[in-house]
Amino acid sequence: MKRIVLATLSVLALTATATPTLALSDRFDAERQQTMNKLNDRFNQERQDILNKLNDRFDKSYRDNLNSLNQRFDQERQETLNALNPRFDKSYRDNLNSLNQRFDQERQETLNALNPRFDQERQETLNSLNQRFDQERQETLNALNPRFDQSYRDNLNSLNQRFDQERQETLNALNSRFDQSYQQNLYS
Repeated sequence: MKRIVLATLSVLALTATATPTLALSDRFDAERQQTMNKLNDRFNQERQDILNKLNDRFDKSYRDNLNSLNQRFDQERQETLNALNPRFDKSYRDNLNSLNQRFDQERQETLNALNPRFDQERQETLNSLNQRFDQERQETLNALNPRFDQSYRDNLNSLNQRFDQERQETLNALNSRFDQSYQQNLYS
């Protein structure tokens, strides 16, 4: 009989303590889940804020770099044009002066030596000089155009390579900083 009473009391004692333990366990699980949800929400919000800030900084940096490259390209293009124009003008003036001097000399000699045939030879000389001048001018232009085009392409390729390299370095730095921030936030 004592055994039955003790067994009954044991069952009653276990039943009486099991219900609060289960309630505590359920409450702990619920609070744990709420805490995890809050932490996940906070982490996702902070992660999104960091991503937005990084995107804004990257976009600004990208626009600044692109504007800087465009300005440098325009400046270098203008400097190249400014350097080519005086050289072309000088070459043009030198060629023109040379042709004018030769023309004046030949004209004077022709006038002095051949007065009766002056008009005929003068016209032939003018035609010859005009053709030579046009040919030399065209050759000068043809020689300058490929050099300018090549210089323009080389400058553009160089600028594109430098832009790509700087962009990649910026992205690598941002990714590294984001990973560090992510690791710090994860373990915080």
